[in-house]
Amino acid sequence: MKENAISANNRASVLRRAVDRDRITTDEDLAKSFMKLSFSPRVTEEDRETDFTETARSRVYVLRQFADWLGFGVEKKIVDLGSAGCTDAALALPDTDIYSIDCDHDLFMSNTNNSLPAKYFSAVGRSKTLDLWRQGSNEVKREKFAFIREALPNFHPVVARGERLPFSDSIMDAALIQGCVHPKQFLQEMSRVLKPGGYVVISMEEDERPLGSVSSYDTNVYVSSRSEISMIDGKEAANAGFEKIEIPKMYRSYEDLGTYTSAENRVFSAGLVFQVFRKMP
Repeated sequence: MKENAISANNRASVLRRAVDRDRITTDEDLAKSFMKLSFSPRVTEEDRETDFTETARSRVYVLRQFADWLGFGVEKKIVDLGSAGCTDAALALPDTDIYSIDCDHDLFMSNTNNSLPAKYFSAVGRSKTLDLWRQGSNEVKREKFAFIREALPNFHPVVARGERLPFSDSIMDAALIQGCVHPKQFLQEMSRVLKPGGYVVISMEEDERPLGSVSSYDTNVYVSSRSEISMIDGKEAANAGFEKIEIPKMYRSYEDLGTYTSAENRVFSAGLVFQVFRKMP
């Protein structure tokens, strides 16, 4: 397909159809997708592309599930912390404005370009090459970044720190916190920018909880190979003006999407763990 075969006006709808054709539709498929991810350092470009593709597919599925459950998926404003410029939330919720937060402009240039799977680039008439963080041509990065902004008009990159957001009070409908961050440090700022009744949805990937060990929902600690992060308890949430929302059993089961064996022959559970809070009136 030629690079200019699709006009800028049509790229968003073409991309949306590509995402829908490729989307996960069952929890069983979610587990299969999640277990295609590697929990060891990546080496080849093909391996990294698999990670980008399956991460996008699994997060799109989960975010749509939560948006349906909590009712924040259409014509809303959502602030996205910890995604490092990735486009998953914008892909999952195309009718919602996603304000993606990171303090590093160069990370936006690389991660945003990389996080859109190659097959989605192809759908809108482009080829994709991976750009390493702080490496590669800035001109090429800027060009691809502008192209993605055209294809994802609901994706709004914002260079800022999560503890000090450049938004007015009570302007956001929901907040997403994902990735290797400590959610407690953002709670007061989330309380400021969220509307009353707005939700904070925290999602963490776990890959280093020994198989058969106590659930993270009981220990109140997320466990991954990158760090151990304490969950927010009910008292901390209340002090910031939030009430804790219980995670339904069907979503709690995502904690055990699969298992993998480490190089030391230890068997770990791998999955997703969530917390949800609602801003009190």
